[in-house]
Amino acid sequence: MDPDKASISSYKTDDSEIGEEQFMRWKDWQELEESRRFSKIRNNVNAIFSEGLMIAVSLILIPVLIIPYLVPVPPDSQLVLNTIDGTILIIFILEYSLKLAVAENRRQFVGDPWHILDLFIVIVPIAGILTRPYQNITGAVRLLRLTRIPAVGARAYSRQDSLSDTNGNSELKSTRECTVRTLLPAGTGREAGWTTQLLSDIPDSVSEETRRGPEGTILWQDFTSVQKKDLLKIHKWTGVPLSLLDQALRERAFPWTRAHGNSAAVYLKLMERRRSTANPKKMYITWKWILIVSKDHQLLTFSGSPLHAPDLIAREALASSKTITPAEITYRFFQDALSEIEETLRAIEDELEYTGSLTISEQPASFLRATFKLKKESVKIHSWLLHTRDVLNSIVTSKVVLHGMEDGSRFSALLDRASYLYDISDDTTENVSSLTDYYFDATSFQMSRVMKLIAVLTALAIIPTIVGGLLGANLMGNPWPISLAQMVTIVGIAMIATAWVFYRLGWFKS
Repeated sequence: MDPDKASISSYKTDDSEIGEEQFMRWKDWQELEESRRFSKIRNNVNAIFSEGLMIAVSLILIPVLIIPYLVPVPPDSQLVLNTIDGTILIIFILEYSLKLAVAENRRQFVGDPWHILDLFIVIVPIAGILTRPYQNITGAVRLLRLTRIPAVGARAYSRQDSLSDTNGNSELKSTRECTVRTLLPAGTGREAGWTTQLLSDIPDSVSEETRRGPEGTILWQDFTSVQKKDLLKIHKWTGVPLSLLDQALRERAFPWTRAHGNSAAVYLKLMERRRSTANPKKMYITWKWILIVSKDHQLLTFSGSPLHAPDLIAREALASSKTITPAEITYRFFQDALSEIEETLRAIEDELEYTGSLTISEQPASFLRATFKLKKESVKIHSWLLHTRDVLNSIVTSKVVLHGMEDGSRFSALLDRASYLYDISDDTTENVSSLTDYYFDATSFQMSRVMKLIAVLTALAIIPTIVGGLLGANLMGNPWPISLAQMVTIVGIAMIATAWVFYRLGWFKS
C-alpha cells in the first residue's frame, strides 16, 4: 500500500495542531498499538504519583523527622512517627521504581539530576535500616530527605513554567498579523513573483491606484491570517463587500459562491496534509478556508491561516502559457482540492479493504474510535462534494461570472469529476458503516458464545451445589441411606446428562 495513503488513528501526539486529524496506515498503527499501551501505563503512573502528591507527602515528612530532635517523644508516639516515616519511604521507593520501569529512556531518566537526588533520598534511609549498628550516624542523614521538598517543588515549577511558555506561543500564533502578498508580473530585470507586507503597515489613505503600484497591473493579491479587526481596512482598500468577508471569516464548513454587484466570490475549504516530524508514518490532515474574489478584473484571495496552495498554483500558472485570471486560478484551486479528495477517498477504500480482511481478534484495540473518525471524515467529504457540485454548477450556468472564463467547458469537466467522486464517497461512507456493523455483529456473536458458556457452566455447577446444600458438610446423620460414592456417581451422571442436552442444542458449536 502506498505510504501516502493513510487511515485515521484515534491518538493525538505532541506535534499535532488545533483542527488536525491524525492519519496513519492501519498496519503502521497496529505496530504502534503496543507502544501506545505502554505510554498509557506511563501516563497512569505519572498521574498517580503526581507532583502535588509528592509535595504533600514531603510536607508531612517535615514534622515526622524534626519532632524527635526537638522534644522527647513517648514510645507509642515514636511508633506512630516511625510508621508514617516508613509509609512515606515506601511511597518514595514506589514512585522512583515505577517511573524508572515505565520511562521511555531509562538511561536518561537515571541521569537526570532531579532523579539522582530522588535516588539518593531513597537509598539513605534504606542504608540506615540495613546498617543498624551505625544507626546513630545514619539517623542524622535521614534529615537529608527534607531536600525532597524543594526538589519536587522546583521540578513542578519548571514544568509549569514550560507549560506557560507553550500556552504563550499558542496565543502568539492565534494573534498572527494579517499579511498581504502581491504577485506582480515580470518587470525589467526581474521575474514575476510575490512581494510581502503587513496590512498594519499600509496607510489607511492608500488609494486603489497606489495599491496597484508602479509595476503595472497586479496579477494576484493574497491576504493571509485575516481576522475580524482587519475586515474594515480590507474593505476600504479593496472594495470587497464586508458581507462577503464576514461570511468567510465565520468559517462555514462547506463551499459556497456569491455574486455581489461587480464582485463574484467563491468560498472553499481546502484539505492539507502534513507529515509528523516525530514519526514520518503519521500524517495530519486539516481543512483550511479560502475566499476567492473576482472584482473588476482583479484577483483577490483571503484566508484565515497560511496555505500551501497559492504558492503552488501561482508557480504552475506562471510556468504555463495560461493568463492569470480569477477564472484560471479558481479552476486550479478546485482542481487541486478535488485531487486531494480523490487521494483521500482512495486511501479510505484501501484501508477498508485491508481492515475488512482482518479477523476480530486482529482488529486494533481502538477499532471503534478509529472507525468513528474515519466515518466522520467520509461524511465530511461527502457533504463537501455535494456543495462543491452546486458551486461548480453555478459557475457553469453563469449564475456567478468569473472574469477570464472564456467558456464553461473546463468547469463542466470539474463538475463531472465532482459528481463521480460524490458517488464514490457515498459508497465509501456506506462501506464504513457496513464495516462497523460487521464488527458489532461479530462481537455480539462472540459475546453470545461467552454467555452460552457461562450458562452451561452455571447449569453444571448448580447440580453439586444443590446436592451439597441438601446434604450438608457430610453424609452422617442424613435421613437418606446413601453413600458418598453413590452420591458422586449420581451427581456426575446428572452433570453429564445436562452437558449432553446443551451439546444437542448446539451450544458447544463454534
